[in-house]
Amino acid sequence: MPGAMSERYDRLIDKWRRFRKRPADERALILRAMIFLQIIEIGLRVLGFRQCKKKIENLLVNDPRSQASQSDIPFETAAKITRAVRSVELHGLGTPNCLERSMVLWWLLRRAGIAGNCISADAKADHASRRTRGLNSRARS
Repeated sequence: MPGAMSERYDRLIDKWRRFRKRPADERALILRAMIFLQIIEIGLRVLGFRQCKKKIENLLVNDPRSQASQSDIPFETAAKITRAVRSVELHGLGTPNCLERSMVLWWLLRRAGIAGNCISADAKADHASRRTRGLNSRARS
């Protein structure tokens, strides 16, 4: 048993070191994605997909960053956001489902001024379709 605890501790320390080596803007984005994921998870359980999406859209209407023009946003920004969401999926708290991941990605991309939409294909299966400029919520880093 002590060997297993030591192994988990070593992995946790290694993850922490790799996280600290990332640039500050990437660390902030990962933390934001982690927080948004928790908010989305609770929102979906309490409000359901439509109401949760409507609440996020209302927040985005008042966010001047979400009004930026498509040509002002570099492709690298979208890729960085996608990698942050993927990192939270792999190393964050819990195991988000497709809909939760997709809504976090949609929210962060919209906040960055990248237009898109999040559509629930089957509310019972919580399967979402999310595409923005060829990126999807399962994109690999």
